[in-house]
Amino acid sequence: MAISAERSSCLIKVLTLLTGAAMMLLGILRFVFVTDIKILDGIWTVYWMQYFIKNQFKRIFGLVLILVELKIQFIVNYVEFLVDYCGKGMFIIFCGTLLINSFSGDQAIYSIIGLLIVGVGFVLIWLGFAAAPAAQLPVPQK
Repeated sequence: MAISAERSSCLIKVLTLLTGAAMMLLGILRFVFVTDIKILDGIWTVYWMQYFIKNQFKRIFGLVLILVELKIQFIVNYVEFLVDYCGKGMFIIFCGTLLINSFSGDQAIYSIIGLLIVGVGFVLIWLGFAAAPAAQLPVPQK
């Protein structure tokens, strides 16, 4: 099944923008709706710091995905691997694994969305190779 390059490019752009927006939104929601913060005498525990830093990375990675897809040249210069379909797909798979935490309680929705984002990463890799002509694919080394 052949996919036209324009259609594939549009679908990749939409999927990447939605993934970036979901990463940012879930990073914010997880920070706002925390149910089990462990604070000891006003000092943040190791658990809280790990939770806070992980959510910061989710928001930053989501913002980077959006800015790369909008072709902000300053960002594209530093993360050139996100211009390629395979690099973008692998990065989205990594971002999706950051969301997978636990399938119990209030964490289940984040894990399900994380699995969906991992699926989007695989779809992006597949669309990239399906839309690319065979002449542009790398020749396997023997």
